[in-house]
Amino acid sequence: MVSQRLQIDLTDLANTDKLTRIPNRHATQTFFEKEISRSQRAKSEFSILLIDLDNFKRVNDEHGHDMGDFVLVKAAQVFHSSIRKQDIVGRWGGEEFLIILPDTTVENAEKFAERLCHEISVTEFKDSNTSVEITLSIGIASSNSLESMDVIFKKADNALYKAKVTRDTLVVAK
Repeated sequence: MVSQRLQIDLTDLANTDKLTRIPNRHATQTFFEKEISRSQRAKSEFSILLIDLDNFKRVNDEHGHDMGDFVLVKAAQVFHSSIRKQDIVGRWGGEEFLIILPDTTVENAEKFAERLCHEISVTEFKDSNTSVEITLSIGIASSNSLESMDVIFKKADNALYKAKVTRDTLVVAK
């Protein structure tokens, strides 16, 4: 009984981001790999959103790391409450998040990303003393059954890089 509880606790520690309580990069990458295999077997499309919280360094610099942590947690909650049961959102690193959308065309992923940007824009990021406005830059990529995880991720990363030039926007990989 104790051994089983310890195993569950260790698995949770290994797969969950301590701050946001969503899957960490390792767990998200594992899900990504499984989704590639599943989509290749089913010959189905899936999409990913690579998300960056705009001007996050400014939040930390001007309002402190406690406020930065608060923003990360709140953003993760918004992302998690916006996804479907079969989707996954994970903290990819720093202020970057990755959402994997199985059985989702790039057009539907773009619509979802637009809704997500709206949800973040109407969310109040306010603690007892400070309120900040948060916007997102999002790179969107869709898979075909022949692409590797690295290729799909690179497409989303390049799209995110383009989105970050102007911020508060989304770019679909070509």
